[in-house]
Amino acid sequence: MIEIHRYTAAYHRNWNDFVSESSNGTFLFLREYMEYHADRFTDYSLLVYDGNKLLALLPANRSGDVLYSHAGLTYGGLIVTTRNTTAQVLEIMRSIANFLKKERFVKWVYKCIPHIYHRYPSESDLYALFRLEARLIGRNISSTVQLDNPLRLRADRRSRMKKAEQAGLRVVETTDFSPFWKVLDANLQERFHVKPVHSLDEIVLLHSRFPDRIRHFVTMRGDETLAGSVIYDTGIVAHAQYTSASAEGKASGALDLLYARLIGEVFADRKWFDFGQSTEDMGRYLNEGTQVFTILCSIIKTKLVAIWLGAEGVGIIGLYNNTVEMISSLTRLGIGTSSVRDLSKAFKSGDESRFAELVSVVRRWIWFTGLLGAVVMLTFAPLLSRYTFGDDAHIWGYVFLSCTLLFTTLTEGERAVIQASERLRVLARCSVLGSFFALLLSFPCFIFSVFRVSSPPLSHIHFPFGS
Repeated sequence: MIEIHRYTAAYHRNWNDFVSESSNGTFLFLREYMEYHADRFTDYSLLVYDGNKLLALLPANRSGDVLYSHAGLTYGGLIVTTRNTTAQVLEIMRSIANFLKKERFVKWVYKCIPHIYHRYPSESDLYALFRLEARLIGRNISSTVQLDNPLRLRADRRSRMKKAEQAGLRVVETTDFSPFWKVLDANLQERFHVKPVHSLDEIVLLHSRFPDRIRHFVTMRGDETLAGSVIYDTGIVAHAQYTSASAEGKASGALDLLYARLIGEVFADRKWFDFGQSTEDMGRYLNEGTQVFTILCSIIKTKLVAIWLGAEGVGIIGLYNNTVEMISSLTRLGIGTSSVRDLSKAFKSGDESRFAELVSVVRRWIWFTGLLGAVVMLTFAPLLSRYTFGDDAHIWGYVFLSCTLLFTTLTEGERAVIQASERLRVLARCSVLGSFFALLLSFPCFIFSVFRVSSPPLSHIHFPFGS
């Protein structure tokens, strides 16, 4: 007779042993991985027994009266072995559903484990879902390369890769995640106003627990990190958990060189290379062109700076941006990013009054922090100019930047509201339009600078929604 047990620490060894010998389990289901974010998710994982015999596992967490399998993992369906028949899996799924009803759950959100991660075909759960009359609420898609039958690289990618090689760029494996995390965090903040799912401390912790499964590669020029990728290696699939590059890294072909090394050499003996999901909002939004357009605008702006303003102008802009980032991080108080979770929770609960109340609070605080940042920048403009450049010639530059700091802070708050309310298409349109207008408005700023008008160059200004 089938019995359902909630996971406790007493089952730790049984759980991990079962995952290791399963048909479709990966290291993400080991307790050492699942529990790194135990403070964020209320674990409600289940073990399925027939007497003393362990039949299956369900990694899961609860949120109110809803069970998720598992909201804190990329995938997380029923874990089985080759000994499980289709009829048995159907019985197991029915037993879990009945157990959840008795525990007063109103919904079970189930995420299947993609077949490319299976050591042996294990999709009986899909049949069981059909028999249980489950309703499809989302469909995600990822970009994957079959490594024993790889596709030929496009000519433009081969060209960028060759360019990177000729420029002396090199790909290395490293355990120092910090330089890449700065690039990754900056890109995510700029494009989506979000942080990586894992903090730097968390990814370092997970790497220490799984050094052979979580690997880190970067493309470098000298001591500078231009691009990087964190790879989750299951032995069958090499999954790019994080991949990012600086503006210069994108322009120099650093990413193309990195992927060529990973796919063609490091993980060439794996069966699949998984680039990750291309969808958002449960598959309702396909991220097809937004990122490419944003990157293109960024590359064009970087090129214009280099051509029109020269090395001195590039250096000045870099110093301006570093100052803005420093003051912004001190005065924003992390409200834009930290508010997303509470806003999202209120939105998903269906409590419109609570959501509206939180939106109002967030907007007031965003205005406060934005004005605070602008005032700090204005107040210390003379000091910043003298400390950074050694003279007073750039005071007006920091005065103009105070306005920019205010607008970008307000933008961050609105992005948080849009993201929490799951209006991802609106967010994508804002990103595209912001990148376009930031590029468009950059032209007169660059021309203004070229003719050396008495005012300082404005090309450094980070316009709202810009890339």
